[in-house]
Amino acid sequence: CVFVLLALVLAGCAGRVVAPGPIERETQSIELDKTEMARVEIRMGAGELNVEGGSPRLLDADFVYDNPALKPVVRYTPSSFRGQLSIEQPNVHSAGPASRYEWKLRLNNQLPLDVVTNLGAGNAAMNLGSLNLRGVQVHMGVGNLDMDLRGAPKRDYDVEIHGGVGNATVRLP
Repeated sequence: CVFVLLALVLAGCAGRVVAPGPIERETQSIELDKTEMARVEIRMGAGELNVEGGSPRLLDADFVYDNPALKPVVRYTPSSFRGQLSIEQPNVHSAGPASRYEWKLRLNNQLPLDVVTNLGAGNAAMNLGSLNLRGVQVHMGVGNLDMDLRGAPKRDYDVEIHGGVGNATVRLP
């Protein structure tokens, strides 16, 4: 009883609570422009994340969620030098065990990218070896990370992984 009350109080402090509803599916794309490189920021509070290469655009994204209030927010700010792409989960918490939240993100293999990922809880599969990476940062609270960096890197780059509770498997070139 005390734990339920504490969970409700914490959920109320972090954002409004919504109950799961019908499954929503959405796709979004961001076209390539004249940007020479891009910073990709991924912010997901909880869910299943899949990131890989293979898009002819900067981003091709498939989202699955169980409430319209959970619709991911995709923003792109172009620049002649460094574009800024962010994909974020709204500040809403889903209630109930049937909650479903999945992102499949495909990024461009040619454009130099810095990939910064912030995950609260969940599982992440990041197959980044085909990307033209400049750097990778992952900040994860609770969950599992499977990161595959095998490929033919075009340059040396730094990889930072900060984790809380869970497992991380990293495959290197």
